[in-house]
Amino acid sequence: MSQYWLISLPVEHSPHEEEEAARVRTWRAFKRAAEEQSDLCMSYRFAIPDLRVGTLDSLLTLSDDLVKMCMVAEQTLAKVYRQIVEINPDQQVNSMLVEGVPVDRFLTAFQWDEAKHPQRRPLKETIENVSAGVALLDEDLKVRVSEFNQMRSVRSALGRKDKGSLAVRDLRGVLPADKYVESENLTTLLAVVNRHHKKEWLSHYESMAQYVVPRSSSLVLEDTEYSLMTVVVFKRTADAFKTAASEKGYQMREYAQMPAGEAPLEQQKSQLEDQYTAKKVELMDWCQTAYSETLGLIVHMVAVRLFIESILRYGLPPCFMAAVVKPHPKQVKRLRAVLADSFGRSQVHWKDSEDAPPGTEEAFPYVSFTLPIQ
Repeated sequence: MSQYWLISLPVEHSPHEEEEAARVRTWRAFKRAAEEQSDLCMSYRFAIPDLRVGTLDSLLTLSDDLVKMCMVAEQTLAKVYRQIVEINPDQQVNSMLVEGVPVDRFLTAFQWDEAKHPQRRPLKETIENVSAGVALLDEDLKVRVSEFNQMRSVRSALGRKDKGSLAVRDLRGVLPADKYVESENLTTLLAVVNRHHKKEWLSHYESMAQYVVPRSSSLVLEDTEYSLMTVVVFKRTADAFKTAASEKGYQMREYAQMPAGEAPLEQQKSQLEDQYTAKKVELMDWCQTAYSETLGLIVHMVAVRLFIESILRYGLPPCFMAAVVKPHPKQVKRLRAVLADSFGRSQVHWKDSEDAPPGTEEAFPYVSFTLPIQ
């Protein structure tokens, strides 16, 4: 699984230097320290628009709200991805698409969606809209997964009907029409006979009761243990035959014909299998779209969080350089040290860090969030 950080570093500039020129200078210094001199990561500029700041109190409130909203959104993304992997265990994150491009490319070339999230809209309204979008996707996921699981249960139940031994499996529709006799006086019975006792059955079934039709017993089905045999008797002696057969160790099974209009079991299974496959493809397509939408919403949410935390950390007016960082394996600690030494600020956060819920704030002397890519 790839790990990405979304970071912001403080930018120092003189009154006569343009802010963007100062950002570029900071960006070059970061690239030189983290990549050219040490080869610790791959990094890309991250464009955050000039969002509305509002009041300090509103920023503090939004900062607290975003902690919870990000956690909820990450849980939704994880559920969507788990469902994708459940359907297709070979699916890998690096093969996922976000807005039609691979995840790596989406993150490293991120563009703020101005059409959906106007930058001059109040930040509270922006994050509420993003959070509402995640909630709708989460609810839709629950409904779709429930429908899919219900169909999967029906499919499994239908599949079990012709599983198991002849002593327990569903026998509806297994008897061919030419082997089923049913009239005013005659009826067809079914007996489950041990395969090793089939010859014994054929030798004495005619004498188990009065009025058994001679040579009426024939094989219907056979499995590894049992043979399913028919026998035609007069209805008035059917109960006596069943009793005698049971006393000799044979199991008598009740046979029910398929209700009028109901398709044979194999046809039902084929139809249900087609429906299940279509539902599976539909759910997979939806999950891939939902993954794209959810991750896109999360990155916008984290971008707002980075903007707010950068102001709270570095002060006003907002002047910082944002970047997406992909640390090289086993270089995380060294990269953190380089960032802290070169760009860390000793100033404390506007909020007391002890007030933050455990695990929700990463304690670095610069702003950094780990993106939930899975």
